[in-house]
Amino acid sequence: MKRLTLLTFLLAFASNVFCQKDFSFDVQKGIDYYESGDYENAFAIFSNAANHGNAYAQCCLGFMWENGDGVKQDYAIAVKLYRESARKENYLGQYYLATMYDNGEGVVQNKLEAFKWYMKAAKQGYVEAQISVAECYYAGEGVAIDKKEAFKWYMKAAEQGDADAQFKVGVFYDEGEGIKQNKSEAFKWYMKAAEQGDEIAQFNIGYMYDSGNGVVQNKTEAFKWYMKAAEQGYVKAQFNVGALYDNGEGVVQNKLEAFKWYMKAAEQGDADAQNNIGYMYASGNGVAQNKSEAFKWYMKAAEQGHATAQGNVGLFYNNGIGVTQNKEEAFKWFMKAAEQGDEIAQFNIGYMYDSGNGVVQNKTEAFKWYMKAAEQGYVKAQFNIGYMYASGNGVAQNKSEAFKWYMKAAEQGHATAQESVGLFYNNGIGVTQNKEKAFKWYMKAAEQGNATAQYILGTKYFWGKGISTDKYKGFYWIMKAAEQGNVYAQGMVGYCYEYGHGVSMDLNQAFSWYKKAADKGEITCIASLATFYENGVVVPRNEEMAFSLYKQAAEQGYDFAQQMLSFCYYYGTGTTKDNKLSIYWMRKAKENGNEYAAECLDNLIKLVALEENKVDSQSNGHYNSDNTIAIFMNKRNGVYYLPCKINGLKADFIFDTGASTISMSSYFAKRLIEQGLMSELDIKGKAQTIVADGRTNDALVANIKDVEIGGLHLYNVKAMIKEQLNAPLLLGQSALEKFGKYTIDGYKLIIHKE
Repeated sequence: MKRLTLLTFLLAFASNVFCQKDFSFDVQKGIDYYESGDYENAFAIFSNAANHGNAYAQCCLGFMWENGDGVKQDYAIAVKLYRESARKENYLGQYYLATMYDNGEGVVQNKLEAFKWYMKAAKQGYVEAQISVAECYYAGEGVAIDKKEAFKWYMKAAEQGDADAQFKVGVFYDEGEGIKQNKSEAFKWYMKAAEQGDEIAQFNIGYMYDSGNGVVQNKTEAFKWYMKAAEQGYVKAQFNVGALYDNGEGVVQNKLEAFKWYMKAAEQGDADAQNNIGYMYASGNGVAQNKSEAFKWYMKAAEQGHATAQGNVGLFYNNGIGVTQNKEEAFKWFMKAAEQGDEIAQFNIGYMYDSGNGVVQNKTEAFKWYMKAAEQGYVKAQFNIGYMYASGNGVAQNKSEAFKWYMKAAEQGHATAQESVGLFYNNGIGVTQNKEKAFKWYMKAAEQGNATAQYILGTKYFWGKGISTDKYKGFYWIMKAAEQGNVYAQGMVGYCYEYGHGVSMDLNQAFSWYKKAADKGEITCIASLATFYENGVVVPRNEEMAFSLYKQAAEQGYDFAQQMLSFCYYYGTGTTKDNKLSIYWMRKAKENGNEYAAECLDNLIKLVALEENKVDSQSNGHYNSDNTIAIFMNKRNGVYYLPCKINGLKADFIFDTGASTISMSSYFAKRLIEQGLMSELDIKGKAQTIVADGRTNDALVANIKDVEIGGLHLYNVKAMIKEQLNAPLLLGQSALEKFGKYTIDGYKLIIHKE
């Protein structure tokens, strides 16, 4: 129980001593001697008065024997003197006799006797005794536990103005112990104690203003009262003052002051403050950045069992921040934090088991620790649990569970999880297929910058999958993904620029984006670059480069590149003509599912045989090769392309039986002019052309000096130049007939020489 200090004792004594008629003057004189440190004269005066039965002198003398002031300490004599005083109904004697029974000093410890004497003094209104009675009722010492009685006696002392009792009354109201909970009353009594300088009460007043608990929230008042307690050295208040400075709540934000007050609390051993000091050193926030100091303070807090600090120590060991990297130590400290329920540490333990980093790889343990973190709502862990269920990694594969955990993470805003939820809805994986919901979740992920979702969303708009076609919106989202480095999106952007889908046609941009993707090894874009080099589009014509790029993509299994490589070997484009390799690569393309290659492989074999005179011309329906020329056409997207040379410039023209002449784009005409193969003198005037829907378009009429097909030449041929940059290159039936009669056999165009 609480013991009086010397000053408290003397004040209590002095306030009552003059009620005693005899020896009062002498007792007061003894007190004066005692306060001056003259124990010898004080002892003499107290002894004389005590021998004459003065109860207060007996107390004073007992106090000197108890504390060894001027005499050799003797508890037994002190008890005897306190008892003599107590029997005279002196409340100080009663109180001090109670303390001796309470502590077993000079007498056998006896809580019942202690309570009895505390109660006698308390009933006389002595505050210290009232508090002790309250403590006995609260703890059940010398009497049965009774919170209501405890509250009653604290209230008696509080009403006499005792700060400690006022604080206790506040606690009882605050927590609803012994009295109905009442936050407003709690605030009232805390305030009474706080105004008397009780630092814990000051802290509690600060907290109630801070949280709006029992009083209207007021951060400025919270700061004021926290500061009062902090200046008295109360560690929790020092931490909270630091926090308010840190966050700029109730006071102008000041990171330097935050650091100062955190440090005061940290130096008193407060683990939260030590952790925050570690963070401020780590981030250079309020103090010069110092990773070693950060580690030191994190460690101080960690060694006290602070879970977040333990996780931070693990992080520093894991990454070698402020300390030599040590994966085993990292795992140890992560585990300490994880076992206390820290979800980030649990995730990190899961990751280390998952990757075999600092511990033997164990997918089952990884799943276990991820799950602990996931169940606490840690979003990264929820995503990983979803992935492990989806892949059957560390747990039996379960698509429904995968969807459930992806959804939990997605609802917390995890972009990759949102993209995964979109995928599951789109394909009916672990959930009923729902294209609308798939689109919704792809959009959420895309708006957060998830490149994969942006690409998928773009393709849905572009191709009208589950939504109305909108090539402009499609291009918008595909470009966003491409700008983040998504290789497939980069290739698609190239395609859009090449054909003017969702954006104005720009072949330079097309080439640039194809190259970005090709440089990352995207095989379709490698093949697209090859077509640019083969046809000299925005780059100088380079058949060797085209051949090399086709070969690169073909060797990686891209069927279109294998088909085009076959043509290169057949026509000797960028390489030596090699019919065997032409057949080999066409067969590869067929084996990889290329429908065009499957259709034309037999024709290619026949053409090669015809060239090498390995079959009789009549046996396969052809005239003698001296009278015919067989030209191999290639088919793309259902359209036949015929290799030609216009004024010596190679190009693939669409064989169009519905067109009457040669038609080319303004871009192709520009290339002819730039390469000196056509001049403005070759432009002969203007004309109008009629398109399939009956509309008319303006065109220029040009003279083509030389059109070459399969080694045959036509000279001074009329051609139409369309104003559109991306207009197709067309070879009309009437132009082709000028070479002679022709027939089509599968993919062979056979011209019959006249």
